[in-house]
Amino acid sequence: MLKDFLAKKPKKHLIFDLDNTLVKLHIDWTDFRKVFFELVGKLDPELLKIVPNKTKMGNILYSKAVEKHGGKMRRKLLAHCEQWETSKYSGFTPNQELVDFVFKNREKYTFYIWTSNNRKTAELVMKDLPVADAFTKVVAKEDVQLLKPYPDGFKLIFDPRKARREEFLMIGDNSQDEGAAKNAGIDYYQVEWDFY
Repeated sequence: MLKDFLAKKPKKHLIFDLDNTLVKLHIDWTDFRKVFFELVGKLDPELLKIVPNKTKMGNILYSKAVEKHGGKMRRKLLAHCEQWETSKYSGFTPNQELVDFVFKNREKYTFYIWTSNNRKTAELVMKDLPVADAFTKVVAKEDVQLLKPYPDGFKLIFDPRKARREEFLMIGDNSQDEGAAKNAGIDYYQVEWDFY
């Protein structure tokens, strides 16, 4: 449990991933990867030779495309992702253990969300999440150039004049979250949650 981890490794700043961590988003992801890879392939087929069409590689493909082509590519990919997420969103299931933890510890820690989901999706969740006001900052896809596992999101949270990296913990559910924590130079906690 998170509280047991924090008892052994005390922190002051806790950064939560959103989907499959703090909540389970009800979004139909069927065919998303296929359609997304096809879209990028039409814009730059060479990128598909570099990034394999496998689970959890969408963030990598997005980031490589943005690195190579800049703002115009980023705007196209953001628009595609936002349209998919918002049109297929039907709510969320909270991770009650983590929601309760935030509620009970809002005076003890500073809480953040760092998600690779679009801002509109995050806003839909925050509108209905009972502890939404406990989060100091929400970093979403539009806020960063490169997605997890790149550390861009952490740069928008971390202020070296006010805190030390050792005081931060990334809480997530997959290798991208873990990689983001590693690349940001902070500790990581893996959420094990059977949300079905």
